[in-house]
Amino acid sequence: LTMAINNPTQLLNDFRSEIGMPNLGISHTKLTAGSSHQNRKPRNLTKGKIGVYVFSLSHSYGSACRAGSDRVLRVGKASGDGRLSQHYGLYKTATSLAHYLNSYTFLWSYLGISAIPTNSNWASWIESNTDRDQFELDPKDAQYLQLLEKYIRGITGPVFEG
Repeated sequence: LTMAINNPTQLLNDFRSEIGMPNLGISHTKLTAGSSHQNRKPRNLTKGKIGVYVFSLSHSYGSACRAGSDRVLRVGKASGDGRLSQHYGLYKTATSLAHYLNSYTFLWSYLGISAIPTNSNWASWIESNTDRDQFELDPKDAQYLQLLEKYIRGITGPVFEG
């Protein structure tokens, strides 16, 4: 059973409680499928922040495939510029969301993918069909970044591991 990020406030409160840090400052932003990804240039964290990102199938897209609405695809941590933008393209890194989507063709029917997008434009597919939740912390709280990433992974059970 997988859990979507339907209630980020509760998720963060539970995380803070589990680590004994009820006042840990973590902000949340949700970029929904469509123009919000495209209008966020660069596709990075807020300046001076570190964070955890979650790519999940949008409710409308996921409801039309076996994976289901809000199915989490990828959870990872970002500690610098470029760590989020790499997920939209076929870069040399083997951990980008685009790389996983392009390479793991045996999951395409589960994810409702019928063919490689035109010109391998996974960025457009990702922007059109996924939501991105972003949880940001101040660098002074960097010791909690990996814990938050592992906590969210454990709760959501992403399709692709990083």
